[in-house]
Amino acid sequence: MKQPVVFGTDRLEESSQFQTGRLTRKLNRRAHKSKRCLFDIDFMREPPKYIWVDALRAIAILFVIAVHSTGKSSDPTSSTVVAFQYGQTGVQLFFLASAITLCLSAASREDEGSPLLAFYARRYFRIAPLYYVGIVLYLVWSGVFEFHKTGRFEIGAQYTPWNIAANVLFFHGVYPPANNDIVPGGWSIGTEMIFYAMFPGLWQLLKGAGDRKQVWTFALLCLLAISVDTGIKYLMNEDSRMNGFLYFNIGTQLPVFLMGMVYYRQMSAGRRISHPAAMFLIFLLGTLVAWHEDLFLLLPSLSALSFLGVIQIVKDADPTVLRFLQPIGRVSYSMYVFHFFVLDGLSGLVFRNSKISQVIGPDVSLISIFVGATVITFAIANLTYRVIEKPFLAIGKRIFESDNPMCL
Repeated sequence: MKQPVVFGTDRLEESSQFQTGRLTRKLNRRAHKSKRCLFDIDFMREPPKYIWVDALRAIAILFVIAVHSTGKSSDPTSSTVVAFQYGQTGVQLFFLASAITLCLSAASREDEGSPLLAFYARRYFRIAPLYYVGIVLYLVWSGVFEFHKTGRFEIGAQYTPWNIAANVLFFHGVYPPANNDIVPGGWSIGTEMIFYAMFPGLWQLLKGAGDRKQVWTFALLCLLAISVDTGIKYLMNEDSRMNGFLYFNIGTQLPVFLMGMVYYRQMSAGRRISHPAAMFLIFLLGTLVAWHEDLFLLLPSLSALSFLGVIQIVKDADPTVLRFLQPIGRVSYSMYVFHFFVLDGLSGLVFRNSKISQVIGPDVSLISIFVGATVITFAIANLTYRVIEKPFLAIGKRIFESDNPMCL
């Protein structure tokens, strides 16, 4: 069968993870038939931890912290600011990594009891507890920030009961007033939760279609999503600026998730992108052109295509080279939630109210803020990962253990 254009025909040398998945499912079925639990559930059913996926998450969060550091710069025209602004696309790398990870997880859990409910329970306990902490933190921080400016402790006007409820229930991804003002950067969480809701159906579509049909089907879905967004822009005169609701919503971002799923499908078939560096550079150029021409609705898809080349490069890299990124990637969700808080405190208390930035210059000041925010956020994230993320992840995994057909 002829291979898709962007993927070469050479097979991956290491496909043991897929063979291991098939072997695990075979052993699980035998265990079910014998009415005995032969293997530890958490060990056998948990998808393998891929260093390259954590490395991708680490790159993504560094991109995100970089772009948000630019808002604290005293000179928005400096060369460092211009370079750091490309960090805006870090969220798309997060989305690609998320789609690939979900596919890897779904493939390893095909024989799971109550798979749909188990999937949503795991996603909820993965995202919700830390996000709720973020809601409380930024609600209080808005009052502290106001007190610092005016001497009065007043909660931000955006924290209405309805907006808070929209974030608690995760429908802020489709509700503009609550989309990105309760937890800074919360738009990406809302969009990702919508993708989670869609994933089981998309996964069945991905599994059921042949290679050629599957690629074309997902390409048409991408085109449809972009067309709908473009239609909304022109028919309803909706704002399509980079940080507007139309840019943030699932219609604009869905193609990114779909590309991640297609990449997984090709990877699981033993294929790889044959010229990843060239693919990255070509679509990087396309992204920059679209950015320059204010074609913001195309930016997520074009940047995602460029990141597919990065993903292949990182995946092919020596794992020992990637290990220094793994700890950052593991706590990247906590870093995403808390880095806004750290940036506000660091820039406001250390740089903005002192002569430091005037002495060292705007470029060095921006780099200092970026490095300092990364280090402090990483320290906080390690704590919240152990205290909040890991315990609730364990709860999400255990909820359906009593219904697991392997252990009666």
